[in-house]
This record gives sequence, C-alpha cells and structure tokens, in this order.
Amino acid sequence: MIAYNGLFNHLHTVTFFEFIYSYRQNRTSPYPDISSKETYDAFQKMKELNNRLNEDEIFDAPDEFTQDKLFNGNAVFLNYWILDEPTTASNIQKHYNMTILPGKNE
Repeated sequence: MIAYNGLFNHLHTVTFFEFIYSYRQNRTSPYPDISSKETYDAFQKMKELNNRLNEDEIFDAPDEFTQDKLFNGNAVFLNYWILDEPTTASNIQKHYNMTILPGKNE
C-alpha cells in the first residue's frame, strides 16, 4: 500500500503545472506566474510531500506503476489521466473516487 503517487515521473510535466494551478489564491484567480509566491509554495509542498513520504522511487515511478495501483487499489491518493473506456473506468471505480485536484486554500 502506498500513500501518494502524484504522477511526477519525468514524462509528466503536466503534473507540475497542475500542482501550481492548485496553489492559486482562490478558484477564480488566474494561473500563477512562474516567479510568484504561489509557484514557490507549490514547489515547496511537492518537496515536502516527497521528503515526508520518503519515496523517491514512487514519485518518479513510470505509468505502469500507477496503472497497477489504479487496478489493484493499493494506494490512498493517485494522480492519473482520465480513462474513459467503460471497462477500465468501472474497474478503477471499484477502488477509487475521482475528484478534482484539491487546492491550497480549498
């Protein structure tokens, strides 16, 4: 069982941008500038998560690792692409509820 896999592997820079987006001041705020406090805070939180969980190999795990966890339910929080194929989606929904990425404030 793993606690968190944010899909931070070397191929998914989108995850970094999602994390920065989640650090906006509120839901109507624009995307933070790369040199903003929000961006800095987002990267600090990513670093904190990695250090607290002490699982570099999970943070940098390939897609196949995350897919395995999606299908067997052996994780608490996962970040992955939306899979819309009906059989795939129903197998994942046995283990997880899909939600939007939580923000810093709400």
